[in-house]
Amino acid sequence: MAYWGGYSISHTILTMKLNINLYILCIFLLLSNACQRDFDELNDTNQRHITFHFKTDSLFSSTLLYDGTYQFKSIDTLPADSRLRITAFCYDADSDTLIYSTNILATTLTDQQLTVRHLLKNTAYQFVFVADIVTYDPFVDYYETWFQLGTKKWDEFYFHSDKRQENAIYNVLGTCTILLEPDNQETDITFQPISYNGYCIFKQLKNIDRLTGYIAYCVSFNLKTLTYIQRSSLANELDYRNPEENIVKPVTLCKADSMLTFQLYTDKLADKDSLYINISNPDRRPFVATFDCEKLELESCIFY
Repeated sequence: MAYWGGYSISHTILTMKLNINLYILCIFLLLSNACQRDFDELNDTNQRHITFHFKTDSLFSSTLLYDGTYQFKSIDTLPADSRLRITAFCYDADSDTLIYSTNILATTLTDQQLTVRHLLKNTAYQFVFVADIVTYDPFVDYYETWFQLGTKKWDEFYFHSDKRQENAIYNVLGTCTILLEPDNQETDITFQPISYNGYCIFKQLKNIDRLTGYIAYCVSFNLKTLTYIQRSSLANELDYRNPEENIVKPVTLCKADSMLTFQLYTDKLADKDSLYINISNPDRRPFVATFDCEKLELESCIFY
């Protein structure tokens, strides 16, 4: 057996053969991988996403506006000082626990969309979307009419609103809830209003020295059940001294309000009088209620 540099020639040949075999194996593995299809990050993992397209066409469908007459009008543009706010919540469908939330502030009502990522396939999620109109302020972001509270649990989610605006546009509130399994799909979201409004007209005031009272309304309510939590009259307190012309009081209520409650007091030179009245409104329809303050009675209540 021949030796070269302390190694046998046969040992050297064996080593070369092993190296060649390893080289061939590496080439084979590379070719095998090259034949496999490309990795698809959208479909080859457990993660999925959903893209939501928001439709706001019906957001103002329960908003009664006054323009010489009381009527419903399509609203295509927002006032310059306002924004459309869309808030999105994603809940675990089994535990009702919040997983993700975000919001959009937009100057237009159309072409708004949102993609929610990092969701698990074959898993159901409860999505909750809220749309309202907020007053924009560059120093504090915005002012809202409806505060969204208790959002960490779906069944504890509630709205609170002490104050309502004179312009009904700023009181609009719409929601949409949907149970989905993500599969990289696109889904349309249509908001349905859960607020409605009306107007209270007080007439025959010539002999009235002072008109006081209140219109009760729901201050806070649970979103999942649309049941009231608290009622108040803070935003609708009435106090008019020596009124001469008809008084029009705009009122905005929510779906938890199925009863219109009025308490009126009149002070005249000769006497005082009061009126307490409930008007049933089970369909939560916009309304115009007219009161004759001389007779202190409800003259009419028109539902639209």
